[in-house]
Amino acid sequence: MKKLRRLGLLIIGAHWLVGVWHVWLVAKILPGPDNKMYWFAITMSTLMHFGVSIAWWRLSDKVAGLILCVFLVAVLGAGIYEHFLGPGLNNIFRVPLTEWTSAFRASVYSLVVFEILGCWLGIRLLKGRCQAIDATRRA
Repeated sequence: MKKLRRLGLLIIGAHWLVGVWHVWLVAKILPGPDNKMYWFAITMSTLMHFGVSIAWWRLSDKVAGLILCVFLVAVLGAGIYEHFLGPGLNNIFRVPLTEWTSAFRASVYSLVVFEILGCWLGIRLLKGRCQAIDATRRA
């Protein structure tokens, strides 16, 4: 059980790290009014990831799995729309070509991978399969 909780913390931490890198890349590529909005986004992202990490480690399996799933499904949905379907310059097919464009695309794909992994882990904990697997190992 603790291994899955540690894996979840690793996924949450990696998602936060790539997310901060992603916001920094957006600030480099897209023209913005000022950098205060990017710092606000990084601060809010840090607070949300910190809260999810605490919930993931401290709460019961089903509640922790639900919180992780809701958080990552919301982020995944927003990211898919913003970076694959939306009409803006954040779309990976419309982003201006700069020296940062390939890193931006890599950060988008990395975030999608971490979000899918986190959702899979949250669903696994939500269904209670971890307890069944741990029980068979003890027997």
